[in-house]
Amino acid sequence: MAKVLVLSGGLSEKEKSYSSQMLDLFVKTYKEVHPNDELEFVDLNTTKHAEVFLSRNTFATYWKDVESDKWIDKLKAADKVILSCSMTNFGPTAVVKNFIDSVAVANKTFSYKYSKKGDAVGLLDHLRVMIVTTQGAPKDWYLWGSHTNWLIGTWKFLGAKYVDTFELNGTKLSVFADKKPYDVVEEFRQDALEKAKQF
Repeated sequence: MAKVLVLSGGLSEKEKSYSSQMLDLFVKTYKEVHPNDELEFVDLNTTKHAEVFLSRNTFATYWKDVESDKWIDKLKAADKVILSCSMTNFGPTAVVKNFIDSVAVANKTFSYKYSKKGDAVGLLDHLRVMIVTTQGAPKDWYLWGSHTNWLIGTWKFLGAKYVDTFELNGTKLSVFADKKPYDVVEEFRQDALEKAKQF
């Protein structure tokens, strides 16, 4: 039985959110494939990550105030992480960026101490991570602003041994104009199933 930490980092209300609907679809199919796994659900919008942000004014107490150790412990206790995130101004949502700020801590989730080449060594090398992302533009439309690639690179930097994505791109295109997020997402059910089997 695997312990799975499910993190919702969407910005919109659930019914209007492609990322929330994609997350729900993936989790539903995942549970069908892995019925004995233990899932813990967290909406990052209901945590300190929606209240306390890293700045010069908060630097001295940020990691304590945002409960950094608590979240790092959750990552260390989990076998897998499923994280949803929509694109916001060519990057991740603020709560997802803030979550990464809170857990990317030297000598806790990465370290230079054990490096033989001078680069960082990720300490979360037990984790398998599924990144669920959405964006209005087609895939790779903004090569300089890919929140998906940023998240892939970040989790690999932290040492994750397996990182995959479940993506919905182009939600602002005319092909989706007359459809509700739920109906659009349902078209990706088979893809979700295949991803869940590999994860």
